Amino acid sequence: MKGSRRKLAFIFIFSIFIIFLVLSGNKDYFQKESGSEITESIFLEGSDDFSAEEFTIISGKKDYPKFFKKIIFYPYEVAEGDEQKVSIWIQDPEGIEKAVAKISTDKGQIIKNLALEEGTEEEGMWSFSWHVSDISQSEYHSLVFIAKSSNGKETSFDSYIKNKEYG
Repeated sequence: MKGSRRKLAFIFIFSIFIIFLVLSGNKDYFQKESGSEITESIFLEGSDDFSAEEFTIISGKKDYPKFFKKIIFYPYEVAEGDEQKVSIWIQDPEGIEKAVAKISTDKGQIIKNLALEEGTEEEGMWSFSWHVSDISQSEYHSLVFIAKSSNGKETSFDSYIKNKEYG
């Protein structure tokens, strides 16, 4: 009897979660996984215009440097020839020594240095801009952020750039 109640409770909670996702509008749900453990989640709120799009980063990681708060794309959906700026919040009590972004393109990888735009080296928003090129062969292209703290520790955060002209 107890097992049946637990199963019913689980099904009920799961159903409410699914209904919430369906009713919440145009949202995609991306997860970064390490093995089978989810280490970070991003909720993406879509829009059809070219304004900045902010994506909330919910992180359970206890390691530093830590990617947190949000990532902002100016714009999120791009085409070859566009200019795109991307900003992300990074935190480390020891301070961030360096942050880079690795963009996968049709012709290989582009590495961009991030600059501290707001806040401090201990907790701040880091950004880069790039001239979008060589993304015609797929809808999404990998964007990996790597942060190195002043004490030499490194962590990474996976995201994506969306090609609005694919297909």
